[in-house]
Parts: sequence; C-alpha cells; structure tokens
Amino acid sequence: MKTRQGFVSNSSSSSFIIVGARMTTDDFLRFLNIENTEEVDIYDVINANDFNGDAVYDDDNYVYLGEQIFYSETFRDCPEFEIGEFGRKIKERTQIIEELEKAGYKVKLYMGEIGDG
Repeated sequence: MKTRQGFVSNSSSSSFIIVGARMTTDDFLRFLNIENTEEVDIYDVINANDFNGDAVYDDDNYVYLGEQIFYSETFRDCPEFEIGEFGRKIKERTQIIEELEKAGYKVKLYMGEIGDG
C-alpha cells in the first residue's frame, strides 16, 4: 500500500509527483461516497486506502488523488524517467485515472512539497 499524507514525522517537508486530480477534502470524500463528512478524519480515510490509487494531503484542505510516481524527503532523490518509460508506467496503473476522468476531473501531472519546507 502506497499511502502518503501531509505529515511526515522525521522531516519538515516531503516532495511528491502524482498523476491525478487535485480536489478539496470535501470533493475527495464525495468521490469516495462518504456522506457524513463532518465526523470524518481525512487522515483516517487516506490511511484506510479504500480507493484504487494513492492520495497526498497537503494540509491546506486539498487532496491529490491518482497514481503516485515519486515520494521522498527531497526532489534530489527523484529518479530520472524517459518519456516512454513514464508513459508505460502510467498506462500500467490506470484504474484510478479512469475513475477520476469518468467523474469529470481533469487528470494532470502534479509536483509539489508538503510540510513545513
């Protein structure tokens, strides 16, 4: 299970690359058909991983949901990808991407940092 969230105990920040959609926490919960959102802890939902992809929560009420390509304490650790290899990697794991597109989300490549940086 490749679950990642906005809090990393041994680091002040973490870097990620994900192909998917950026959505508010409320939209994320609606996407998962969770109705009573006031009593839900977003970290519990992400850690339960009851969805077909990876999620990154940025602590600003946004979730990046999709296929995570990279996650580390720094972008310096990011491996190099050739375009063809990157494309094959995404095509192998498309279920969550298809679900996002079917729900009307535009799938994009997101790179960012979470935490105190």
